This record gives sequence, C-alpha cells and structure tokens, in this order.
Amino acid sequence: MSYYPIVAMPKAIAEAKSALPSIKEFSEVRPEEPVRPKKINYTLLGVEAAIATSAVPLFSYIWHLPFWQLLAIEFGAIALQAYAQIKSFPNRIKQYELEHNKFTEVLKSYARRRYEHEQSNKLIRSPENVAKFRQERILSILQNTRSHDRNGSDALIGKSEKYFGKYLFSYFKDKIHTQLVVQNPNYDDGYHYTPDFAYIDDQIKLYIDIEIDEPYSGSKPLHYLERQSQQTRDTHFRSLGWIVIRFAEEQVVRQPESCCKVIADAIATITGERPLIFTNTPDLRQVRCWNKAEAEEMARNKYRNTYLGLLN
Repeated sequence: MSYYPIVAMPKAIAEAKSALPSIKEFSEVRPEEPVRPKKINYTLLGVEAAIATSAVPLFSYIWHLPFWQLLAIEFGAIALQAYAQIKSFPNRIKQYELEHNKFTEVLKSYARRRYEHEQSNKLIRSPENVAKFRQERILSILQNTRSHDRNGSDALIGKSEKYFGKYLFSYFKDKIHTQLVVQNPNYDDGYHYTPDFAYIDDQIKLYIDIEIDEPYSGSKPLHYLERQSQQTRDTHFRSLGWIVIRFAEEQVVRQPESCCKVIADAIATITGERPLIFTNTPDLRQVRCWNKAEAEEMARNKYRNTYLGLLN
C-alpha cells in the first residue's frame, strides 16, 4: 500500500545512499603448526610392505626370479628405511623443536597482521567514512543532472499551489522556481512538463520536482495510482537526475510546514546537513494514495472542499 508523501530518487542516487567503500580481503593463510616427527613411520612402512607383497609375484613372473628372493630384497629395503628413520630421528626432533619455537612468533606476527587488516577495514567503513563516501558519490552523480529547458510555461497555478508556494519561498528562498519547462523528447508534438515547483541548487546541481496531487479536477479523476502518464512523467524526471517529491493536496493545505520538512530532509540526504529550523516541526501525517475509483468517489462527494475551505 502506498502513502503520501512519495519521495522518488534517481536509481543511481538510491544505490549510492546504500553503497559501501570497498575493502580488501585478508589473503594470508594461517601458518600450520609443525608436526612432531615419529621415530618410525609405521604407516609408511606398512603401506610399502603391502605394495611389495602384491607386486612381488608380478615382478617374479616378469623377471623370472624366485619369489622368495624378490620378497627378501623388498623387505630388506624396508628394513633399511626403518633403520634410516631411527638414525635420523634425533636430527628430525631437533629440527622440529627449532621450527616449533619459531612457530609461536610466526603465529603472533600473522595474528598481528590480521588484526591490523581488520582494524583498517573497520576504519574504512566507520559511520563517518561511510557517510563521507556516500555523500561524495552522490555529489559526483549530481554533476550529470540535466537542467530544465527553459522558463515561461503557461501552466495554470491552482489555489493550493499558491498557498503552499508562500511557505516554500519563505523557507527555501530563491532556490524555489515555478513555470519551468522540461521537454519530453518522446513526444514529437513538443509536449512538455511543468513542475508545480522546482527546488534548484545550481552549486551542486540538485534538482527536485515538487508536485501537489489533487484527486480530481471538476468531476474527473486527476491523480491516482493507476495513471500511467503520471508514472511515465516521474520516470522521465528521474532519468534526468531529478528527485521527485509528491504530496497529497490535503497535506500541503493542512500541514504546509511539515511538507517543507520532508523536502528539507530529502535535501539533507544529499548534503548531509540537517536544518535546525524544522527541529520542532511535527512530522507530516501520511495520506493513503487513492485509486481511480476512489478519486471518482471523492469528486462526487466534493472532498477537496473539506480542506480547500480552510484557505478562504
């Protein structure tokens, strides 16, 4: 279920708001502890004996030598290997002890490098650095924002727009613009869009299309969920790099300052600076988006009169 206000960001900005600075994986493998050598490796000798027992008959047949003779040679070789293991055991133990003593320092050095790597990654992704990274990325994306085409639109200005405009100009001063023309190249007849209001910060190229959605005009539905042309319009503005903020008309009439707070919060997600002026301003009450049938019902009941009457 959808509710007003609707804040629609360009895809690149939405992705940048959740992006994280890249970090490097720790590629070092943990050192393996030296294995204490055995005086005699019975497993190795057993495997060799098993192989010899199964292979001797074959070699006896191929070389035409007595079975017992080959078997004696094989087991003699195994016995010599066992003797060599016994003789080398003291040296192997000594080498093991040297490596084992070094291993403690090697492991400490590995643990220190791993810890330093983890701390470096934590610093890269600290809240402060992540916020800075995202803001810089968003500001870079904004440089590709396309401006409006010209001024001087002849679009009519409604009663609620005139009322809300006073608050917008009061809080955002000369950054608020009206009667702008934004061409849609998909229409050959020169059809263009006119934002109800546009917030423009030329210094960082931040453009916000601020729209007031009336449920009907006269007796006909005007803005409603299923209206494809409205969705196409918002998609076009976002493709230009604009942020689109839509309010229900009832919201800008009943809570104009809270609507300005929504705009200020959207700006703060770009600049990182939250205005103190709205600290005590209550949050905007949500209004459920309506469908076409509900807009028609509102028109029959003249629902807009319930809040537009407050402007008289």
